Formats: sequence, structure tokens, C-alpha cells
Amino acid sequence: MGTRAFAVLLLLALAAPPMAAAHDWRDDDLTMQQLEAFDRYLDDHPNVAGDLRRDPRLAINRGYLEDHPGLRSFLADHPNIRAEIEDDPYDVMSEVDHHRRHESHGRGYRIDETDLRAFDRFLDDHPAVRHDLRGDPWLARSWRYLRNHDSFADFLDDHPDIRDELAENPRALLDAVERHDRPVHRPHGTKKKHR
Repeated sequence: MGTRAFAVLLLLALAAPPMAAAHDWRDDDLTMQQLEAFDRYLDDHPNVAGDLRRDPRLAINRGYLEDHPGLRSFLADHPNIRAEIEDDPYDVMSEVDHHRRHESHGRGYRIDETDLRAFDRFLDDHPAVRHDLRGDPWLARSWRYLRNHDSFADFLDDHPDIRDELAENPRALLDAVERHDRPVHRPHGTKKKHR
């Protein structure tokens, strides 16, 4: 009986390292490269990125993958990413977003003047969205809000840097838009009053 228990423990000990290594793929440098590759893929395919950020489960939805052969091919070429997505798609998208924030942290503000103007124009054309975001900037991260405001969701799909900034710090971006907006709406020739 003691020999049988020892044999079982030995078999479990021998089986444990490969199972643990397979699960802890994010600690491996190669897998970090694959995560960066996934981030680049999403950068190059903003519509897919927007879809997956709204509903990460689409990455394991057969119908969605049939309609998006590029994503299907990417996942076939990156089996570790595919396995993790199958296990927990929300966690993988969270890791991608964390990687993106960490990568951009040292670069400062990601929104250039062109994107800032585009966002300002969008808000000018959609005053209800501007009003809602002024009241609660975090609505920009709400799946429910975006589902009910297709034009805003489409705009964010077309402008991934704006979407990312809104996800990280919506108040700062909206303040930047308001600062940008002030001189544009000042009537020509009007001087600032000094007190």
C-alpha cells in the first residue's frame, strides 16, 4: 500500500510540470511576442478589435470566425493565444489592453491633433453623445451604451487610439476636446477679455 501511494505521487509529480508550463504561457518570452503580434493584428484590423473589445467571446464563435478568415488564420498560427482565448476570452483581451497601456505609458498622450479634431467634430455632430459623456465619461466604456449608440461605436472602431484613450482615461480626453473646442468656436476677431 505504501509503494502504491508513492507510485501515484511520483506519477503526479512527473505530470505536474508540463501541465503548469502549458498554463503559464504568459510568463514565456515567446508568448509575450505572440501577445504583441495579437496586439498588432488588432491594430491592423480595428473593426475586429472593436468587436472583440465589446464581446471577446466572438473570438471563439464559429460564425464570427467564418466571417473573419484573417482572425481565424491568425489564431491557427498562434495556438497558445487560441488556447487561452478558448479558456477565457475576457482575460486575453484584458491582457492585450494591459499590454497596450503599458507599451504606450512612456510615450505620453496617444491622440494626435487629427484624431482630436475628428472626435470634436463627431461630438459636434452628435450633441446627445457629447451631453451624455460630459455627465458620465465612463459611458464610453459601457458595452450597453455603445450598443445603443451605433454611430459612436462605429466611430470608435474607426479610431482605435481614441477608443483606447477613452478606455484608459475618458475624463482627460474629454477635457482635451473641450480645450480644443474653445478657440474653434470663438467668433473671428473676438479678443479674450482680461480681468
